[in-house]
Amino acid sequence: MNALKASVASHAHSKESQRRWPTLFLVLLALCSLVLTACSVDITTTQKMDANGKGTRSMTVVAELSKKEAGKVDVKKIEKTLKKAAPEGTKVDSVKKKGRKLTVSVTMSFKDIEDYKKVLNNALDAGGLSPSVRVDFESINAQLRHGFTLEENVSSGQLLQWVRKALLDNKIVSKKKADAVSPKDRGGTLSVGNESTKAPRTPFQESKVTDHGFIAVTPLIEKRTDGYRFAVVYRVESGSREAEKAREKWIDSVMPDGAQKVELPGSVGTDREHIAVVMDVKDETELKDALGALLGDKNLEVSITDLDEPEGLFTRVYEYTLEADCSQICEDGSSIPLRPYVSTPGVGTDGYKYPNQSTLDELGFTDGAIFTAISEVSSDNRFHALDVKPMKMTSITALLKPGVGEKVSFEVAVAVPESELGAEVEKLEEAFTPSHGSLTSEKKDDQRVFTFTWEGKNPEELERKVQVTFNSFSMQENRGGGLWPESTVQVDFAPERDLNTTISSIPTLKVELPLMHGVKGGVPADGFGLHNGHAEFAYSGPALAWFITMGVLLLIVIAAIVLLVVFRKKIAAKLKSAGEGNRDGHSSQVNAYNTVRAQYNPPAPPAGDAGPPAPPADSTAPPAPPGDSTAPPAPSTPPAPPVPSTEDAGPPAPPPLPEK
Repeated sequence: MNALKASVASHAHSKESQRRWPTLFLVLLALCSLVLTACSVDITTTQKMDANGKGTRSMTVVAELSKKEAGKVDVKKIEKTLKKAAPEGTKVDSVKKKGRKLTVSVTMSFKDIEDYKKVLNNALDAGGLSPSVRVDFESINAQLRHGFTLEENVSSGQLLQWVRKALLDNKIVSKKKADAVSPKDRGGTLSVGNESTKAPRTPFQESKVTDHGFIAVTPLIEKRTDGYRFAVVYRVESGSREAEKAREKWIDSVMPDGAQKVELPGSVGTDREHIAVVMDVKDETELKDALGALLGDKNLEVSITDLDEPEGLFTRVYEYTLEADCSQICEDGSSIPLRPYVSTPGVGTDGYKYPNQSTLDELGFTDGAIFTAISEVSSDNRFHALDVKPMKMTSITALLKPGVGEKVSFEVAVAVPESELGAEVEKLEEAFTPSHGSLTSEKKDDQRVFTFTWEGKNPEELERKVQVTFNSFSMQENRGGGLWPESTVQVDFAPERDLNTTISSIPTLKVELPLMHGVKGGVPADGFGLHNGHAEFAYSGPALAWFITMGVLLLIVIAAIVLLVVFRKKIAAKLKSAGEGNRDGHSSQVNAYNTVRAQYNPPAPPAGDAGPPAPPADSTAPPAPPGDSTAPPAPSTPPAPPVPSTEDAGPPAPPPLPEK
């Protein structure tokens, strides 16, 4: 039992010892640190600069040593070592010991901000750190603003790492002792010119600016045919009399000759006021000089350019650029201090518009002029914008050619006054030519007509191609059946919406159908009016099956005609052959007849031949008495037999042979 109690007691004592041991270790460690090293190390910084960035940076290190270490410190050796190790641009002023305090003073010198960066880089490199220095410095000494701003990313502790490294390399301090030291940055004083401020720590991130500037400055620039009218509207806030006097004095001092100052009413319910300076100038050079003076920037750049290359279909594009340094007149704040607006002929299609029409009227700008804000493209008041202005159009006529199962095409003819183009026609054609179609143009009187053409294998393909240029276009065709089907076509096309413009006349849609097709009810002479961007019509005509059927019937008719002609030729040939045989037999019979006749009737004597003499008359025959009718007739020549005709159907019968 006693053994068990002893064991439990021993175990409890062991656990209590384990709990107390870490605490004792920490206490011993702290005591050792106090003995072996300095109790504390503080770093303070004093930096003085002028408006150009020339100046010095003094850093003081104060180390409080233990009694043991204070007696062993060799001040001369430390000073000699540090002076030898000091980087370029850095000088060791002194190393002093007073009692238990060791003080090291170091000063950096530089000619300007670039030289300052170089000196910082040298110090970092000497301490074994990778140089990566950033310094932003601005000194302001103007009528409306004065002060300075300095922002950097390097602390004094980093810039003094080379001191630690030199003491380690020369074995003046062991690494163990050096690692035990944790310097504290106590900040310091930053002075630029006559302005100074206290900084709680480094790196310096300080800004001290006394600002009598304006809350916001709004340039309004209107481009006219005879030059420019512009105004600069200053928005101010009621404050100290000193600030008001400073602002009024500054405006009066920079106003160009010919400019006019206008007091504008402030916002309702606030203490804000508006002061404007308005002026007319004849060209961009005068605009630059006058606007630069009123914005406090002699190096201001401003331009308003009518670009030759259009941004989209049938548009004119104005490019605005403005680069101004607003730092002298604009307060820092959440609102945009500088916001320029520009107005050019026509209505802008994009961009924030100046909201206060009464101010525009008060300043004498053109009635109805719309001012578009120029967007800021960087944080240093650089502005750029493209203002797209649509061209005025006279008419738009579309032509649809349904393909009836074959390719379908769509044409759009856009008539624009020549005065609206503003660029060479060749450049416009190149810019406007659709990626999946073609474009041609021709001049008609004072108009330029651009004709776009697309083709597709079917309505779906045509729709995809046209929509690249005219997004509103769509086409649906429902085709019926049979040999003579009827098709219904619906077309959606709203070019005024696609082009963000208005057209003098209502766009129309004309239809050109294939051969033997017609639109039900006919097509109006001027085409279908695209009211609300929609048109619908029906047409009919022969289908492919109709042509096949007609082709088969035509082949049958042609075959019948061919057979009839062939049979007729064969019959005629047979009849001709039979006729020639009959004529041959008839000729033989005629020849035989002529032979026989020749035997009995000698041929007549030739012309001029009297022939043989006639036989003498029979004198023995008594003459007939007068009046005796019973006397026999005188002998005569028998008549010749008739000659048969060759046109008779058959040969004539041969004449009878005379009796012998």
